[in-house]
Amino acid sequence: MISFDQKAIRTSLIPSGASEPEKGRVLDVYKLYVEMADRLSARRQVTNSFYLSLNSAAAALLGYVVATKDPAVLARLLWLVAPAGILLALLWRFQLHSYRNLGGAKFAVIQALEDFLGVRPYRAEWDALDKGQSSKYRPFTHLENAIPWLFVALYAIAFAWHVPWSALLLAIRGT
Repeated sequence: MISFDQKAIRTSLIPSGASEPEKGRVLDVYKLYVEMADRLSARRQVTNSFYLSLNSAAAALLGYVVATKDPAVLARLLWLVAPAGILLALLWRFQLHSYRNLGGAKFAVIQALEDFLGVRPYRAEWDALDKGQSSKYRPFTHLENAIPWLFVALYAIAFAWHVPWSALLLAIRGT
């Protein structure tokens, strides 16, 4: 997880010695920013659904390929489906990492705004949950980050299991 400099964020957001009307403007920015953080979470869930659907379809196609037991179909499609599935799962993982960093930055800004406003509901909630480090709360990101790796493992195992290694070695040796 990326750490953020709260003081630098606050300095760049809020002018020193802000007046009461400026505090009202900061409150409006806070409300908008909280809404943007919520929308980011919704987009992240849509992205997860998209990649889960694509990977499920690829895994089903891989299952079909393996179940056909037709060497010609297996040879042609396995070399396409398994690497494509691995790439798809890795892209999903990369996008999750980007969302996590963006979400962390958004909550760092929200906390800086809360410090200025003197009301800290997000920080209080996070502190009440021991910052996700206890059994009180486990962030979904732990499970969310594991799922693409499970698909990578599935594709890699299916690929490694069905590759005719002895024939490949013979072809490489030229015998």
